[in-house]
Amino acid sequence: SMFGGGRRSSSATASSRGRDLKIALNLTFEEAVFGCEKEVTLNRFETCSKCNGLGAESKNDVEVCSRCHGRGRVVQEQMTILGRIQTEAVCPTCGGKGKTIKHKCSHCGGEGRTKNASKVKIKIPAGTDNGQGFRMSGNGDAGLNGGASGDLYINVSVKEHELFERDG
Repeated sequence: SMFGGGRRSSSATASSRGRDLKIALNLTFEEAVFGCEKEVTLNRFETCSKCNGLGAESKNDVEVCSRCHGRGRVVQEQMTILGRIQTEAVCPTCGGKGKTIKHKCSHCGGEGRTKNASKVKIKIPAGTDNGQGFRMSGNGDAGLNGGASGDLYINVSVKEHELFERDG
């Protein structure tokens, strides 16, 4: 810590939230004025259906890392002319996860999530305007280590009508 380093407070084994996704949605004038329901297909990460996000074939296949004892980081000491210097780095055995898997899930390869094309229904309220945005919580990529899913952000563009125009 003499040179500004120090211990990190966040753990590598902690869950992390999934990535947010953004899409553009084109609507006709009538769909925007009266409201509608649209179905879109998203390519997103979802929690593995076989292992439920564990990443292993069974719960018995997950073990605490023997090198870092579950911390995800290892401390190395070196004696130098200036004295003893300690450095902390990501555990090379578990890659910072704090656990090792004997038999990885055959469906997701140990990641705990898979990329799938899934359909999402979007309800567009009546009176939606061009350039308006919506957020659908939990419809982004699935999180890691049991973390929450990201959000889906929708940006709407409304096509002009041949007879009518919007005034307010």
